[in-house]
Amino acid sequence: MLDSEDKRREWKKNLEQAAEELCWENEEGKLIEIFENAGLTFENKLKI
Repeated sequence: MLDSEDKRREWKKNLEQAAEELCWENEEGKLIEIFENAGLTFENKLKI
């Protein structure tokens, strides 16, 4: 399995795609919404 060049290329492509999609810039709003729906508020929002 680890010797398969095709599999390694596929895994690398999948990792690169996940890194683009699952980053803080994309997930921040969703996480804040979850906390706010749970009744938590954020007075000082940190902007990076």
